[in-house]
Amino acid sequence: MGDYTFKKYERLSSKKEIDSLFLMGYYFHCEGLTIKWMHFEFEGNTSAKILISVPKRKFKLAVDRNKIKRQIREGYRKNKNILLEELNKSNKKIIFAVIYGNKEIISTQEVEERIIVSLNRLNKEMEINNNIQAND
Repeated sequence: MGDYTFKKYERLSSKKEIDSLFLMGYYFHCEGLTIKWMHFEFEGNTSAKILISVPKRKFKLAVDRNKIKRQIREGYRKNKNILLEELNKSNKKIIFAVIYGNKEIISTQEVEERIIVSLNRLNKEMEINNNIQAND
């Protein structure tokens, strides 16, 4: 069984790492979420660091933005093993951002389903990227 925690060291908070991610990272849209990711070497106990963002432009009230971020954190916490297993197999580390793109608040269960789809897609994107880099 997996580890269902979400520790401080799993959060992306370094300005240097965030700037690198948004300047040089790959991205894709999936189920109303935008996932921005890149391989990045960092010190720590985890293989992935996550940043969660909800645009102020779409949700003016902080309570709404915080609710959505809580839902995304919960979905990731419960399903992060989908991503971490693949990363541990390939011995890679990534940083990634989840940016909420819907214009309305959706149920926690629906957010979790979208996170699962996004994590599976992220695994495929990393595999494609690894194959491209191996051919270069």
